[in-house]
Amino acid sequence: HPARAQRPGEIGSVPPTPKLPKYLGDYAVLRPLAKGLDRLRFAVRSEPQEHPRLYVVKIFPGVPDNTPEVDRERYVPRLTRGLSHRNLVESYQVGEYDGLHYLVMEYVLSVDLEFVLTHCRRKKERVPLEVVLYAGREICRGLAFLHGFGADKLLHGRVAPSHVLMAYSGQLKLAHVHRLLKVGATTTIKAHDGERVSAYQSPELLEGRPVDQRADVFAVGAILWEALSGQRFEIGPGDDASRTLATEGRIPLTEFNPDVPDDVVEIIEKSLEKV
Repeated sequence: HPARAQRPGEIGSVPPTPKLPKYLGDYAVLRPLAKGLDRLRFAVRSEPQEHPRLYVVKIFPGVPDNTPEVDRERYVPRLTRGLSHRNLVESYQVGEYDGLHYLVMEYVLSVDLEFVLTHCRRKKERVPLEVVLYAGREICRGLAFLHGFGADKLLHGRVAPSHVLMAYSGQLKLAHVHRLLKVGATTTIKAHDGERVSAYQSPELLEGRPVDQRADVFAVGAILWEALSGQRFEIGPGDDASRTLATEGRIPLTEFNPDVPDDVVEIIEKSLEKV
């Protein structure tokens, strides 16, 4: 899955592409996949040579100067051992080369859900209800596994259409599982994380209040609302911003799409309720 390139006018700057060696550990670097706020690389395991396999190597820029110690871990990928599920992009190895941290991940031949939603809006077409419900179900399956994993209560915290990979095989996987949050964490997603992630975050996460796993439920509801309404789920300065309309129930989802079943509307409205 190639990373989305930064759009003109988007906050943040794209650092220069680092020059990598031919090998990173056991992986042979092939070629760049895409440029964005983070880097992705094609890679193939060099051993055993008789069974080569493609992976993605994600390169993380170095830690900026004057970064407080408490924030430094934001720039370092983490590997959660045993976190393996069919609906989560799997991570295999973390490492460091010449001051740059890298993460070796599963390669998923796919498009992301943001691409699908944007394409349908431009064509003025609706995403079929069956496709939306399938995506919602698979996202929830991955999150249910993540939420119940290990002794620490974890949440994703960055669930967004750009992190939902729709594989050409029909499988759906949730990406960006290398920076998980713990229940009770107080954090906000900074601008350099990019990709409109903040639009789908719960109010308490946006405000830097302690969060729990309901923050992920809110994000899933926001994605479903956007997919079924055909409107971008956006934060705006006025009362007519789509996020405000959705979370405060000023305009029912069925006004945008009368074909959405009542029970689906009820589930989405409940997920968007303020904590």
